Amino acid sequence: MKPSRSHSCKSGNCPLVSIGIPTYNRADKLARVLQRLSESTYPNIEILISDNASEDGTSALCVGWAARDSRIRYFRQPTNIGPIGNFDFVRTLALGDYFMWHSDDDSLEPGYITECVWHLETDSSLVLVSGTPVYRDPSGKIAHSGNILRLEAVSPIMRVLRFLWRVEDNGIFYGIYRMKFVKDAKFTKGFPSDWIWVVESLLTGKARMISNARIVRDYGNSVSSSPDGYKSIIKLLGLPSWYACLPWLAKGLNSGTHFLFQSSVTRVLPVWKRISIAVLVALTLWLRGGYLHLRLLLSRIGPLRRLYFKLQGRNANTTRSAKPTPHSNPAGEEKASVPEAHDFSK
Repeated sequence: MKPSRSHSCKSGNCPLVSIGIPTYNRADKLARVLQRLSESTYPNIEILISDNASEDGTSALCVGWAARDSRIRYFRQPTNIGPIGNFDFVRTLALGDYFMWHSDDDSLEPGYITECVWHLETDSSLVLVSGTPVYRDPSGKIAHSGNILRLEAVSPIMRVLRFLWRVEDNGIFYGIYRMKFVKDAKFTKGFPSDWIWVVESLLTGKARMISNARIVRDYGNSVSSSPDGYKSIIKLLGLPSWYACLPWLAKGLNSGTHFLFQSSVTRVLPVWKRISIAVLVALTLWLRGGYLHLRLLLSRIGPLRRLYFKLQGRNANTTRSAKPTPHSNPAGEEKASVPEAHDFSK
């Protein structure tokens, strides 16, 4: 018989889930987020809002909600501390047994938290559980689903390599984490900080994406999905401009450096293990970047284009006229690989 999802909540003893919402100038969308969270079927949550010195109606909205709902704690930054600083700040406020980030323009299905917590409570090998991300277009219709990653290999290195080779929208970043990992891990200010964060979690334990809980996200309404997404992100983070020209080189370099010198997970390992992990992470990202650029080249050069689409089992002419989607064009993975977690307007 299938166990009850509410088994851990008998006698009112549900583990506390902390939900961190970093926000900036999105009062209209944040109102929808808070309304949906208030409808969650999970009974024991705290909602932590870090307002990054917004200039719209965010403060009034949050003060009003906090007055009506004791589960909400609202913090307003006196000055803008940057998007990554805001993500990291809200993490440090968490008091729960579990923690999740919640973007200020996403929507969770009512049973999302209940489903994810059930998996974490029943499988101690998991450090992270996420639902399936689905993306809506500006009209509100579901446009496509994010990819579901299988990250439960026994070997931590195999989990990491699979993630780095397959990650696209990185919806798993918005899953629910065990608090022990959240408190101990280091949130880097480098690029790509959210990929590095998930890799840290995978070195600690397994991760699972489940299909019976969904997080609904906006596509095409963020810095990361704009035509110059990389340039916008790099500028916002104050990073060297060459990162936007050679993003995969930058990803590999920054990730490798992090796991060699900065990671709270790898710093306790022998030097040779730290070096091995750093090299594997960097090489995987560089190889993936090269692979994606080769696909792009094959799809755009005359006879090579026809050969490419023949191998893909698609028609080059019809594909040329088809409306592109985030996962239909050979360079789509390049665009989708900058996750909405780094919609750095927060």
